[in-house]
Amino acid sequence: MGIGGRHATTVGAAQPDSVNLVREKRRCLSMRRRSDIRFVLESSLSEGEVATMRITTPAGDLLVVGEPEQDVSGKVLRVNRVHTNGGAGSPLAANAIGLANLQVIGQAFLAEFGYDELVLEGAVRTSGKRQGARPRPIRFTRHPESPARP
Repeated sequence: MGIGGRHATTVGAAQPDSVNLVREKRRCLSMRRRSDIRFVLESSLSEGEVATMRITTPAGDLLVVGEPEQDVSGKVLRVNRVHTNGGAGSPLAANAIGLANLQVIGQAFLAEFGYDELVLEGAVRTSGKRQGARPRPIRFTRHPESPARP
């Protein structure tokens, strides 16, 4: 056993195919440039207070559905009851995006639409291990290198 009760791994040892597949997926999902991300409001999929946005990335498309509301200053957008759908088997399926890529998407959104802050509040889970639970809000704030669009 290695330090802390963990099994030691040999440097250069062959990795299981599942580990290699996860590494390959993460490499494909690397979104380093905000300029490669596009946002399209899908009016045919939006109704009333519910808006649907298609986010096009180098790794594929992601649909985000929610109820947006802007604060009185016009600089903060809060989206309530958020659902996402990357499509089963897609590189953007559930839990495949990762925090780093989510940050790139959030910063691209702030730069594109001129907000200082974006808060996504997920809807109550309808399936999975934590069915009935509400995920914690995800907050994005503009980084200094993200100037507002004129």
